[in-house]
Amino acid sequence: MTNSSNKIKIFLQLIQSDFFFNLRYALAALKAELTDNDDKNVELIENWLQDKPTIKLQYRANVMRFEEVKLGNQGQSATKPGQQGQSLKETLENLMIATEKPPEPNQDTPSSP
Repeated sequence: MTNSSNKIKIFLQLIQSDFFFNLRYALAALKAELTDNDDKNVELIENWLQDKPTIKLQYRANVMRFEEVKLGNQGQSATKPGQQGQSLKETLENLMIATEKPPEPNQDTPSSP
């Protein structure tokens, strides 16, 4: 079974896609709820996905794919408890900054008088 740390990694991959651009405000609300407990964060993520069936389907498919790849591996995750939760918070923060920041002016285009 996929551990919470790996589920957070999978969610991180999904939210970094362009598909999530329109969900930045919903992601901000999710970010506000995150804790330092990866297991709790996975629960929060999976609850957040309940009313987002398309994303939930992608998430579950990626989790299942990950489980198939790691089926024979019984080892523990190399990440420390809470480490993926912190990475998730940082990624969400960076996504919020990127969507709120106005585009840089093009230096190659002369400004009008």
